[in-house]
Amino acid sequence: MKVLGLSRNYTDEQAAELRKAGVNVLTQGADGSIRIGPGGGITLNRRSASVTRDLIDLTQHVKGLQEDVIDQMTQNGLSPATEVRLQWHGDALFAVTSPPTGAIDLSGLLRIPPL
Repeated sequence: MKVLGLSRNYTDEQAAELRKAGVNVLTQGADGSIRIGPGGGITLNRRSASVTRDLIDLTQHVKGLQEDVIDQMTQNGLSPATEVRLQWHGDALFAVTSPPTGAIDLSGLLRIPPL
């Protein structure tokens, strides 16, 4: 597919303002070439792409922990509907049922340091 041209070409000042707002723009040079500046690792929500990837990884990891806790609860005869809360004991993280009937040590499952 051949690009014939842009319907709008921004001035340098306009492009700079848009970049400050987290938007990358295409520009067309006098020779007809079309360019887009590097994104700089910033997503459209103005967050670092690296932070966004880390957040996605953390969310997936937490979902995996949830599945592990449900599996361990089921193996120990507890209903997955049992209320569970997380508790720190020193440097160890536990999933504790409410009311307390048992605790599952999650420390070996964590990839992230405690905050």
